[in-house]
Formats: sequence, structure tokens, C-alpha cells
Amino acid sequence: MSEIDLINTIISVSAICGLLILLKRIRTSGVKNNLEDRFEAIIWIVSVFLTSRIVFSFTGADLFRFMTFATAAVIPLGVLLLTERLLRRHAPRPAKILLAGGAFVFVLLALFPAITASFFFAMALLAFQLSGFVIAGVLVVLRDRSSLSPTEDITIKRVSLSLVVILPCVMTDFQLVKVWMPVQLSGLAILVTCWLFLSMWQPKLQRKIFITVLTLFAVAAGLSAAVMAWRYELNATEWMQTAALVLSVHMLALIIRDALYLAEAERQNAVFSKIGFGVVPSLESYLEDLSRSGVLDGTLLLGERHLSEFDNEAIGARFGTALVLASGDLPVESALDTLAESQLRALFDRYAATHLILVSRLPLTIAVMRQPGFTTLDIDPELQAAFRIAQLVSQCELLSGSSTAEKRGAS
Repeated sequence: MSEIDLINTIISVSAICGLLILLKRIRTSGVKNNLEDRFEAIIWIVSVFLTSRIVFSFTGADLFRFMTFATAAVIPLGVLLLTERLLRRHAPRPAKILLAGGAFVFVLLALFPAITASFFFAMALLAFQLSGFVIAGVLVVLRDRSSLSPTEDITIKRVSLSLVVILPCVMTDFQLVKVWMPVQLSGLAILVTCWLFLSMWQPKLQRKIFITVLTLFAVAAGLSAAVMAWRYELNATEWMQTAALVLSVHMLALIIRDALYLAEAERQNAVFSKIGFGVVPSLESYLEDLSRSGVLDGTLLLGERHLSEFDNEAIGARFGTALVLASGDLPVESALDTLAESQLRALFDRYAATHLILVSRLPLTIAVMRQPGFTTLDIDPELQAAFRIAQLVSQCELLSGSSTAEKRGAS
């Protein structure tokens, strides 16, 4: 296997991994509708295209040659159908007929290896693919914004950035006379598209952030390849191949990072959504959910068993209306400590803590945290909100218990 085949394979495998990560994200979103079905269909089509191309490069088997060109011919139609569902409007009928008919013709032609090996077939297939992406791009530009929610419109704007990457990258799959690259970049375009589609679950991020990140990654890949070219005396062709490989691996890493972040955020949001929809759990189950979701990572919960030797009432009164006490909130001289402050100082010293967070007054529950010396002394707002809700849950338990006792007394 040649070096170029190896590089193209790595880029294609990275793209397949990105597609599977996006597919898993879509399936775990909890929404089953026509949009999800079209997403899954185009993901599988592109995955089969990449897999067939990899296997064909190794074996040269006519079956995988056919599958490569057949799926490549179907992709433009899949993109159009997905675009019309995103825009909540039907694509023009002539466009559908053109892309459906073209896909049918190219699938038939793909049955004949001699035809697929010709230069004119490659040119025709390239023109057909580009026409499909251009039609989708025109629909995006001319979309009816009044029929879309602000979040949907923002998502479409971001995803439209992928067309800027796809159009030139698709050309590199075809070794033409004047438009030629020493590496197939369609896998890289697929990775960028997967990353942009993941942004659907991050609507608050601004579009310029994505442009900035893509630019920085491209520059970093180019500089990394330039250093390797200087160190190992690579020519221009090898430099471009190295830059494409580095950028593809970086994009896959970024996709994995975002997918893990979204999964973590989803687990945390599930805890708060229970309360948001009126399901008030017990304090114990709520804290267990927080722990499983990862919100409490880096904190230690102290309950009645750990605080039995302390004056719980005095410690609770010392917190007052505050949620968090830092070690700096205590008097500089320990000789000036009140009873509660001396006990709080003992907790700070025992657990080498920088912050104590009041979780519940009755029963007294305190979260212990130690912030590294190089970080800000402020507690994460999300963590503060989680513990503020814990106080409310605790108060609801007390009110519920007192009302139940009153009813029993009345009866």
C-alpha cells in the first residue's frame, strides 16, 4: 500500500468515526421524527461510501468500485432531502427530479467498470455532486426565516459553513487535469460538517467562534506540517498530505471532545429537569443524581455522621443567608473565633478545604471543596445553583413532613 493510500485511509476512517459519533448523538437526543430519519439515512450513505472507497483501494474489487460510485451518486439527493427538512419547506420539484434521475443514471453506469474508469465519467459525476450541493446552498440562502425559530435559523447558518468546505474538498476526490490534490479531502469536509452539526445542541455559541476555531485548527495543522517538512525535508506534496492528516485527526479529537461535553451536560440537565417539571425528589436521591451526573466531582459531602461532634445549630447559624463560606471569611486570628467559627476552622483544616458550601440545614449537610491555588476563588455558578436547589428540596421535605404531622394530629 502506498503512502497516499494510507493517508487517505486514515482521513476516511476518521470521517467514519465522526459520522458514527454524530449518529449516536442524534439517537440519544430523545427526539424521533422525520428529520432524525433523514439524518440517519445520509449518515449511513456517506459511511458506506467511505468504507467502500477504503476497501476498493485495498482490493480493487468491482463490487466495492460499484458501491463507491453508487453511494457517491446518491449523496446529492440525500443532502437535498435533509436540507428541505431543516428549512421546513419542500425543495423545488425540478431539483428533486434532476437529482433523483441523475442518481439513477449514475448508479446504472457504475455497473460498468470501463465507464467508471473514464475521465468523462469522473467529470460528469463531479459536476453532478457539485450541482446538488449548490442547489442546497441556494435553498439555504433563500430560506424563509419567518417559518424558522431563532435557534433553527442559527443552526442553519452554522451548518451552511460546511458548504464552503465541501465544495472545494469534493473536487480533490477526482484526479482532474487542472484541479488536482495529492490527497482526498472529502473526509476532512465530512469531519467539519459533523462538528458543525453537533453545534445544534449548543445554540448559544456564536457563529464567529466556529469560524475562528476552524481557522486556528487549519493554521496549526499547516504550521505543524511545515515544521515536519523542514525537519524531514518533505516536498510540497508531502507537506499538503501531512497538513491534511494532522487537521483530520485534530477535527476528530474536537468532535469527540464536544460529544463528551454534550453527554455530560445532558446528564446534568436531566437532574434539574425533574424539578423543573414538578418532580421534587428527596434530598438524598437528589444528591445521588448530582453525584452520578458529575456535578459533584471534586466535592466531598459531609452529613450527620461526619458532623456529629460539631454544634450543627451554631454552624448553620454562622452560614446565615450565605451559601458558601471561604477560608478567608473567618477571622485572621483564631483567637477571635466564635464557637461556630472555631468549628468551621477545624473543618477547613481537617479536609484542607478552601470552601464550605451549605447543602442543607436540617439535617446539616455541608459540601467541602478545595480549589487549586492557581484558579479563581469563585465557585462554579452551576455548582452553586445545584446546592441552592438542594436547600429548596430540603425545605420542601421539612414542610411536607410538618404538614403530614399536623394532619395526623388532627385526625
